[in-house]
Amino acid sequence: ELGFSFAAHSGFSLGELSAFAGGGILDDETLFSLVTKRSALMDEEARKIEEIQGKLGMAAIIGLDYATVEQALREAQIPGLYASNDNSTTQVVIAGLQESIAQGKEVLQAKGARRVIPLKVSGPFHTPFMEGATEPFSAFLETLDFKNPHSLVISSVDGDVIKDAQQAKEHLAMQLAKPVRWTEAMKHLSSLAKEKHAQVAETGFGTVLSGLWKNSNAEIPCRSLGSEDAIWNYKKELES
Repeated sequence: ELGFSFAAHSGFSLGELSAFAGGGILDDETLFSLVTKRSALMDEEARKIEEIQGKLGMAAIIGLDYATVEQALREAQIPGLYASNDNSTTQVVIAGLQESIAQGKEVLQAKGARRVIPLKVSGPFHTPFMEGATEPFSAFLETLDFKNPHSLVISSVDGDVIKDAQQAKEHLAMQLAKPVRWTEAMKHLSSLAKEKHAQVAETGFGTVLSGLWKNSNAEIPCRSLGSEDAIWNYKKELES
């Protein structure tokens, strides 16, 4: 409404849906129906797994990169534990069974993790535990009208550009059980920003993503535009 033009869009986890809306792939009505269906399916799947296998959770690993965490977990062969979020070069989230997270904590601290922080979430999202929700979500996606993007959309599933409507549906379905590769998305966005002489901004609530961006040591800073006041102040800066 204020006339800003966007060179590209990307979103973290649930924010991927917002990025798809921003890029013209889906309208607001479709966006909200997707949010509702996605959350219900993921919650249902987490509850089913917890009833069968035990308490589930997630924890942030501070001080290690994704490749190090993934390799350490693979070598340790801890059942029911996965690297689920590649947040930055120094922050990774693991998810799975609570007892497996406790085992993983010891392994990763031995690898040099500075802190292991339990997260208040209701399930092991973005891991194979969510595969049971992928098929019904994919079927739901096929009933919706998606458009080809009118501007660049970078998926956090793999850091690649979404080229058309069908690829958008496939990525949203995959996203439930695949790790969030936010570091890859940030690399792509940073490269685009330099190429197009664009600025980078976090437009969602809070400052989590701008903080992760800062930790990535990108040449171009990321400003937080998560409030109406911040957006108006940014507009005034551009006009001065």
